[in-house]
Amino acid sequence: MNKVNDSLIEKQHKSSRSDIIFYGILAAIIALFILLLATNTGVRVEGKSMVPTLNDGDVLIVSTITPAKKDKIVVIKGEQTNWIIKRVIATEGDKVEFREDGFVYINGTLYQDEFGSSDYSNRVDAPFTEKVLEKGEYFYLGDNRDNSSDSRDYGTCTIEQIVGVVYDWAIGNKFINTAFFWI
Repeated sequence: MNKVNDSLIEKQHKSSRSDIIFYGILAAIIALFILLLATNTGVRVEGKSMVPTLNDGDVLIVSTITPAKKDKIVVIKGEQTNWIIKRVIATEGDKVEFREDGFVYINGTLYQDEFGSSDYSNRVDAPFTEKVLEKGEYFYLGDNRDNSSDSRDYGTCTIEQIVGVVYDWAIGNKFINTAFFWI
C-alpha cells in the first residue's frame, strides 16, 4: 500500500511540474503576442504611389519601434488624418538637390535606386531646389515617382511624424494579404 501512495504522490508531483511548465510557456506566448500588438500595426495600401513595390490593397505590418533609415518604406502621419506610405531617400545631414538636368542628387551624388526613376524632368514643381536636412528630418519619395505626392509636394517630415517602418518581409507577403482579405 505504501508503494501505491508513494507512486500517487510522485505522479501528482510530476503532474504539477508539467502544469507549471505548460502555464509558463502559455504566459510567455501571451506576453510575446501582447508585445507584438503593442509595437506593430497593420496598414492597407491605398493608391498607386508605391507601384511596383506595393500595390493598391496590399496589407503591411509596420514596426512602431524600428528607426527609419534610408531606403526603408515608412508610414507618415499626413497633414489631416490620412497616413501616407513612402520610401526614405535622405536623412538628417544629407543635402538634397533638384538640378536643372532633371535629376535628384544626395550629397552631390546622383540618386539612383532600384525602386524608382531618379529622373524628375517631368516634375519641376518641387518646393525647393536644394535643402540640407536638419536633425530628425526625412526626405521621402514614392516608388512610382511620376504619380506620387511626397516630399516634392509636402516638404520633409520629422521623426515625430513617422508612424513606423514597414517590415521587409511584409512586402508582397501573400499570407498576410490573404489573411487580411478575410477580416
